[in-house]
Amino acid sequence: MNRKPTRKSARSEDFSKLVAIVQDEAEGLLLVAMTTRQGIFDIIALSWGDVDFAKSIIRFRSAKAHRVLEAPLDDAVRTWIQRHPRPVDPNVRLFGRLAAYLIPRA
Repeated sequence: MNRKPTRKSARSEDFSKLVAIVQDEAEGLLLVAMTTRQGIFDIIALSWGDVDFAKSIIRFRSAKAHRVLEAPLDDAVRTWIQRHPRPVDPNVRLFGRLAAYLIPRA
């Protein structure tokens, strides 16, 4: 008896793309998580405008607390961010590829 699955299973090419994205952005994600103790989804939602190099802070818009939180910008995080080209638009996500997969679009 051949039964078709009722749920759509993940395609291997989708999985491969996600693995490549995670590997590419994992270093920065882990650095931010370890130095700020913020939640993964709050980190993935960061935009370039949330990073204030002059004041050495990162602003998080907390999904749980519904408020803006500030955390010190660690030197290792600063170095990781500065290795990436800064976009003109400050609303571009810092972890844009992960955000595209994990944050629902309105």
